[in-house]
Amino acid sequence: MLVKTALDLTKGIKDLKIEGKIVEGKELKDYSTLRIGGQAEVFVEPFSWKDIEKVTIFTQKNKIPLLILGGGSKVLFSDEMFKGVVLYLNNSFFKKIELGEDFVKVSCGVTINELLNWMVENSLGGWEFLAGIPGTLGGTLCLNSGVRDCLGGEGYIEIGDFVKEVTVLDKSGNILKLNRDNLIFEYRKSNLSDFIILEAKLIKKERKSRQQIRERISKFINYRRETQELRFPSAGCVFKNPFSNRSSGELIELSGLKGKCIGDIAISEKHANFFINLGKGTAGDFLSLMEYVQKKVKFDHGIWLEPEIKIIRNSLML
Repeated sequence: MLVKTALDLTKGIKDLKIEGKIVEGKELKDYSTLRIGGQAEVFVEPFSWKDIEKVTIFTQKNKIPLLILGGGSKVLFSDEMFKGVVLYLNNSFFKKIELGEDFVKVSCGVTINELLNWMVENSLGGWEFLAGIPGTLGGTLCLNSGVRDCLGGEGYIEIGDFVKEVTVLDKSGNILKLNRDNLIFEYRKSNLSDFIILEAKLIKKERKSRQQIRERISKFINYRRETQELRFPSAGCVFKNPFSNRSSGELIELSGLKGKCIGDIAISEKHANFFINLGKGTAGDFLSLMEYVQKKVKFDHGIWLEPEIKIIRNSLML
């Protein structure tokens, strides 16, 4: 039977007898690096894979929108309520790291900072380029996050280059293991967006001293501090780089838009592809500024910029 009201939806989720927490009306702005968002109709913090399976099957059967949330670093929530279930995968159960013979198994809720700290403790290098990314492994894999090697020698590096296998849950509640032959990693996207990521095996890299790893992490973090706006809440880069000889940030800057504000959302003076929340920014302000930038860059340069962030409008994700 289709669940229609908040009360019915909450009751339906509670009737699943999951181990995790169930809360109504959770403020999503508290789970977004942008500090923007309305409430979640039902917010679920699962404590097991079985919890995720139960909630996924229930929402699929009843045609209820389901949003998977990790670090909240590449998402813009609506100012209004998300009418559905938010599944929050950033608790202790989903923060396991295990060293294998030729891989490292990492749970989806492990933050990049936690992974890097583990690398230092275990004297294992190779993923220092991730330093400064605020999200969890799950979101990092979905977006195939990467960066130009500011230290030289390796060009553009992406997390997808290091993936051996990913364990996922499909929309029907089935647990699948996807190896390299089943995975597609492209610029700022992957085929993992169709699944709920549970854990991944990353190809183990070289042994290094703790000092070497710390120094390389520091260099990547310093590079981000020098080139990106980190003083105010943001979602990182707003637009994907187009297939041209200029990045989105360069095109926005050439259009004279650095510092442009709508409401309390501003284009950073430091990095034009960063929109920052000066304090009381809304999703409406953010979307208006995005549209303004897209039209101006299209008019000036003939290029339509595609969003890199996920935009959540009530029960719809664009």
